[in-house]
Amino acid sequence: VAETHDLLVDSATSITAQAILPIRHFLVGVAEVETAEIRIVRSHPVALDQCRRLLATLPAATAIAAATTADAAAQVARDGDPTEVAIASERAAALHGLVVLAADVGDHPEAYTRFVAIANRTQLHDDGDWRIAFSFQTDHRPGALHRAIEPFARHGLDLVQLTSRPIPQTPWRYRFDAVVSGHPLDPVVRETLAEVRRQAQRFTVFGSYPA
Repeated sequence: VAETHDLLVDSATSITAQAILPIRHFLVGVAEVETAEIRIVRSHPVALDQCRRLLATLPAATAIAAATTADAAAQVARDGDPTEVAIASERAAALHGLVVLAADVGDHPEAYTRFVAIANRTQLHDDGDWRIAFSFQTDHRPGALHRAIEPFARHGLDLVQLTSRPIPQTPWRYRFDAVVSGHPLDPVVRETLAEVRRQAQRFTVFGSYPA
């Protein structure tokens, strides 16, 4: 989620672990209802975006964003209106006494989400495969991004994720959030990240964790 990336940039915490879970979205409500009668669909903005095909079949319904999918389910339960539904988890439906109107309504059943654990310290051990999450900002010269990430190819390291995020208060300028496969104490990994740091205007490590 983009907001999570932005919060990590200026945070003093460190990512220490990750968990990857399949995304399963359910259409839930207080009672069975014909789809043509649904007038409100509540959910988190990301969940709404991941269920566009479902929303396209509900042209009379208004999508309303919620802080979380669980909050959306709770609001539907409080309102008690059968024409108001939520996109949430099956567990959220059970916790709030809602019925499942449709299962697996996401556009991509193979989708996954990644959760991370954070702490105010960095924890390292030598077991298994590791990942290092970091962020960097380049200047606006041609080839700047290529120069920054070229060391990963040269040293044979797998850059498993690379995304761009706008920099606040600086229109049309971006930073890059990335994840590389490797242990932070590996000499090759350390040298590679040092090269990237020398190419970047700003370089921040979000944390390291077992893959």
